[in-house]
Amino acid sequence: MTQAYIVAEPRPITVIEGDDIAFSRVENSQEFSGSRVGQIAQDDNGFMWFGTQYGLYRFDGYSHLVFTADPNVRNQLSGVFVYAIHNDRSGRLWISTDQGVDIFDPRTGTFSRISYAGTSRPTVQSFYQDRSGTMWLSTTAGLYGVDSNGRILVHFQADAEDPGSLASSDLKFAKEDRSGTFWITSSAGLEAIDRSSGRVLTRIPLREPREINFVEDRSGTLWIYRAGGSGLSTFDRSTNTLTNYRFVDSAGAPMPRFGIFTALEDRDGGLWFGTGGAGLLHLDVDRQHFIRYRHSPSDPQSLGGDDIVTLFQDREDNIWVALHGEQLNLFPARKPLFEKLPPRPASLRVRSEKMVNSILEIEGQSLWISYMGMLLGVDQQSGERQDLHQRLGLQADVVSMAQDARGRIWLGTTGTGIVLVEPSGRVVRLQHDPADQNSLADDVVNDILVDRMQNVWFATWGGLSRFDDKSGRFENYKPPEIDPKYLALAEDSSGNIWLGTHQYGLQRFNPVRKEFVTFPSIGAPGSVSNGRVNAVHVDRRGVVWAGTQNGLDALDPATSHIRNYRVHDGLPGNAVSCILEDAQEGIWFGTNKGIAWLDAATGKIQSYSRTDGLPGLDFTGWGACYQSRAHKMYFAGFSGATAFYPDRIRMQRHVPPVEFTDLTIAGRRYPDGQPQSQPQVLPLLGRLSLPYSQNTFTAGFAALSFTNPTAIGYRFRLVGLGEEWHVVDSGRRVASYNSLPPGDYRLEVQAAASGSHWSETTALKLTILEPWWQTTWFYTLVSLLALGSALLIYQLRVRQVMHQFEIRLDERVAERTRIARELHDSLLQGFHGLMFRLQAVRNLLPARSQEAAIALDEALSRGDETVERAREAVTDLRTFGASEPDLEAALRAMTQDMPTLSQDGVPECRIIVEGVPRRMIPLVRDDVLQVGREAFRNAVQHASAKLVQVEVQWGFERFSIRVRDDGVGLEPQLIAHGRDGHWGIQGMRERTRQLGGSLEILSDSNGTLVELKIPASRAYVGSD
Repeated sequence: MTQAYIVAEPRPITVIEGDDIAFSRVENSQEFSGSRVGQIAQDDNGFMWFGTQYGLYRFDGYSHLVFTADPNVRNQLSGVFVYAIHNDRSGRLWISTDQGVDIFDPRTGTFSRISYAGTSRPTVQSFYQDRSGTMWLSTTAGLYGVDSNGRILVHFQADAEDPGSLASSDLKFAKEDRSGTFWITSSAGLEAIDRSSGRVLTRIPLREPREINFVEDRSGTLWIYRAGGSGLSTFDRSTNTLTNYRFVDSAGAPMPRFGIFTALEDRDGGLWFGTGGAGLLHLDVDRQHFIRYRHSPSDPQSLGGDDIVTLFQDREDNIWVALHGEQLNLFPARKPLFEKLPPRPASLRVRSEKMVNSILEIEGQSLWISYMGMLLGVDQQSGERQDLHQRLGLQADVVSMAQDARGRIWLGTTGTGIVLVEPSGRVVRLQHDPADQNSLADDVVNDILVDRMQNVWFATWGGLSRFDDKSGRFENYKPPEIDPKYLALAEDSSGNIWLGTHQYGLQRFNPVRKEFVTFPSIGAPGSVSNGRVNAVHVDRRGVVWAGTQNGLDALDPATSHIRNYRVHDGLPGNAVSCILEDAQEGIWFGTNKGIAWLDAATGKIQSYSRTDGLPGLDFTGWGACYQSRAHKMYFAGFSGATAFYPDRIRMQRHVPPVEFTDLTIAGRRYPDGQPQSQPQVLPLLGRLSLPYSQNTFTAGFAALSFTNPTAIGYRFRLVGLGEEWHVVDSGRRVASYNSLPPGDYRLEVQAAASGSHWSETTALKLTILEPWWQTTWFYTLVSLLALGSALLIYQLRVRQVMHQFEIRLDERVAERTRIARELHDSLLQGFHGLMFRLQAVRNLLPARSQEAAIALDEALSRGDETVERAREAVTDLRTFGASEPDLEAALRAMTQDMPTLSQDGVPECRIIVEGVPRRMIPLVRDDVLQVGREAFRNAVQHASAKLVQVEVQWGFERFSIRVRDDGVGLEPQLIAHGRDGHWGIQGMRERTRQLGGSLEILSDSNGTLVELKIPASRAYVGSD
């Protein structure tokens, strides 16, 4: 075992203050990060995980899920207080809590608990997975090596009797260095051990009961940090030397001691250290000093607090800073696109405003920044700062600056005119003299322009001034009859000077002809948007851009056409204060709602805000912007100042693929199951096959990008239902579809940051199964049933028709039998009697001619009777009324024929119809006519009636027909039994029985009523 050599005297290391990092507060994290986030991890899908004393949180940039012990839920974290989190190579999370160790598998959404130390259950303080895949658990009872399932492989702990064992069983961390040496840290210090035997190879004694760990730099040096002592040491493995450090400030004075609780090596090799109360330290390896970042109440982009718990770098290269009692902070590990410019120095904060009046870069080496009440000079190499306000003897705020080709710096002030700083350092003051018309037009100088001929022009509140180098005097210009305040200047390719005024709109000045042309604001589209023009710029195409208090205007000088841009066209804000042009002819401008870029060719506008790294939103003020020779742009205003390279800003920002965060099917969260075991997170999704009863779903999603999640837009579509994309903002990250027809679908989701391309497609495949009534087997079954039913119905119908035919045949046979009997009993007998009488007449002739004549008369009378009987029989045989179209017509035909039967004269016949006629069953109709005919004939032939009335009633429930007469009536015996030798009444009753109806015959001396009633179901076609 090797003992480290410890340098006796701590070595000083310098700490300088830094403020160039823009720290942002992590959006939507207040609920779980306001107390203490002790551990941070990111899973393979990109979700962030935070361990706190109140449970485990999963975060997607918008919302979070919390996991904590619950005795009523089986699939849950076993404890509450989270000590450690580690994402292993298989994508599982190892979590140490106050109740043991759990392994969470995001693919299934399930927790499983491992047992590694029996019932003693020591606290696991950290996890580490080495190159072989072994998971090492640093616990309060030694070091455990376990396999991927949590089975113990080895266990090492301190043994007081064995000097080669661990110095302490209270292990803090374990990890490999780049050479593969395995190191552990404990309350006794740092040790390198043999993983197979647990023997100590190198021992570095550093007593630290709280936090101790190390981070290795690119050179192989181990930087050991701890909560106590000086807080920082280095171990040189080549010399086996331990060096302790003490911190000193930039003047070399000792700094108060502070502990270091966490450290991080970023992906570029930078080392970051989180302290307890002293802020964040960044090691500048080249200069061998630390840059410290601390909280500043006056700077909202400073670190949120000085007590740092842990650091973590995500896959987007953001570094997360967990603070005691403060919201999570975030900053880019690499240089941000929007640079944070130095704020007003704390020692020079005579005024509290953040406003920056003007910016000028001097020869790419120094930066002059004008604040309210001071002018700051910053050396861009060393970071050294100087108060130029006092050095130059300034008496007013500087609001405009420019440098000419001779290196002279022109400063425009708010009341003392111009201050000219020559390269030699000589300062010249040029002011307005009311008695001298060749002095500066006014002492408020809003803008300075150096034209192509190196003439210097000044926009003052008293007119336009040009400085004459030869005479050292000014030439002043303003339109006749107005007294404008000029705010901005620009030169076009013809040498014209374009001016923005305080209230007269846009003006063009021709220096040769000394003429002004005004483009006023008339409050209509196609004119200057507002009378106050804050900024003017002439682009390479010759278009004049005017930034007004109420919009951005583009003037084509050739046509005088003006195009207006406002908020509804994409501007972040309508107040535009300064305009620049990049190398790709893009127009950049500051507004009261951030900075924006406009593509002059397409009119597309892209906005940038605080979430993109800006110090604030309001970049209006004195119209402060500047572009350096290296094409670096500076914008300033009420919210401070920022700098950026346009080509870098416009580079497409990468957005991670979208992840589905939750899924609801038919109103139930997926996967469905018992609440005790249902996963809280959405497991890995394959193709889903859903029954038709579950053809409604809602899917939530998020692109796991945490730099600026609110600026990310989304679009989705359901392929199989439509090809159109639905675009939504970050506040509506939900796709919902209802009542989907059966089929295969694919939900596609993409995300895009400001100005970037859409991300890769994330897809959810699902199939809505056909309902049982649309399946092939159901169609087959229904077809068979339909065929069988049709056959059955056909057979039943055939039977019904045959049965009805047999009934009607029986009726006809019975009727014709009756008629045949009647013909036999009456007609044939009559003919036989007639033959006998004629024979008698033959016998009487010629001897007894007188008697023969009498007998012949009797025979003729009997012949007339026989003929009448024959006529009645023939009438019964024919189908009465069959040729008529309906019942009423048939009855009328009957009344026209029947009166000829009467010997007492023709009675009056009436037919009365009540109700709406309906279609009758043909055979029923025939029988009704026969019954009616018989009743009518009896009334006409036997009742000596003067009036016969037939009444037909088409009722809803029944059909009825009545035959009334006013004749002599019928005897009761005749009604009951009929007339001897006649079958009329008996036939009527037989037909009534066959129809299923009722027959009623009422008669007295005043006449006779015959009424037939038939139920509707037996009378009408189609009645139930």
